[in-house]
Amino acid sequence: MAVSALLVAALAFETAKSQQGDDGKTKRVAYVVKYGSAKDLAATLGKYFKGDVDVQVTGDPANNLLLLSANPKVFDEVLATLAKLDRRPQLIAVEIFVVDVPAKKAGDKEFDEKTLSGSLKDVATSLKALQKSGMLGSVRQFTLTAVENQSSTLMNGETKPYVGGVTKTGIGNTQFTIMYRNVGTQVVVTPRVGDKTVTLELKMDDSRMVQPEEGIPLGIDDKGRQVMATEFVTAKLNAAVSVTVGQAVLAEGVQTTAKAGTGRTLVVVAVRAAQ
Repeated sequence: MAVSALLVAALAFETAKSQQGDDGKTKRVAYVVKYGSAKDLAATLGKYFKGDVDVQVTGDPANNLLLLSANPKVFDEVLATLAKLDRRPQLIAVEIFVVDVPAKKAGDKEFDEKTLSGSLKDVATSLKALQKSGMLGSVRQFTLTAVENQSSTLMNGETKPYVGGVTKTGIGNTQFTIMYRNVGTQVVVTPRVGDKTVTLELKMDDSRMVQPEEGIPLGIDDKGRQVMATEFVTAKLNAAVSVTVGQAVLAEGVQTTAKAGTGRTLVVVAVRAAQ
C-alpha cells in the first residue's frame, strides 16, 4: 500500500529524528535524502551494515525518503555514514600535462622523473625548465572541471596535413602528395574524493605527428633536401591515479606506440580546488 501524502509530510523533516523501538532492540529514523538518490543510498547502507540495518525507500520516488531500522549499537554510525554520503558533490579541477619526450641521442642527459611529482607549482616550473633545456618536446596542458563520482570528458583535436609521397615530374618539378589525419587528445576522468586524496579514474588517448631526422625517405624536394615520412605517436592511459589536492604526480602505465627514434609520452596529473 502506498504511503499517504499526509504520512509522507509528517515524516519528511530535514533533521533525522529517532525513537526507541517497541521491542527495545531497534531504533528507527525517517531521513530525507538531500542529494543523490535514495535508492542508491539504501543499497549502499544495506551492503555496508549488512544484518544491522533495514533500509526502505518510500513508494513515491519524488519524496527521496529513507525509512531505517537499526541496531542501537550501530545507530549513531549509520547516521554519521549518511551524513558523509548525503552531501553536496564537490567540484574538482583536474590538470593534465601530456609531455612529449624526444628519443635519446648519444650524449644526451637524462632527467630525473621524480621532479615531475610534487607541488603543482614546482612541477609546472620543472616542466618549463626541462622543455627549455631541450630534454622535453612539447608540453600540452589541459584543464577540466569534474563533479565527484561523475565522469567528465575533454576532447582537443584537429585535422592536420602531412606529406604522404614525393614525385618528380617529367620536367623536373617536385610534386607532394598531401594527406590528412586526425590527431589530438581525449580524456575521460571520474574523481573519487577520499579523506586526504582524490582518486581519478582516468582514460586518455593521445596522438601526434613527429618529423624524425632519420627514418623512411620519401624523396628529394626542390632544394635537394631529403623528405622523411611523417611518423605518428599514439599514447594510451587507463589507470586510477591518487593525488592530494595541490599536488601533481607522474602517472604510471602510459602505453606509447611509436617507431624507434620518435620518443615516448609521459602524463602528469594534478588536482586543485575548483574556483
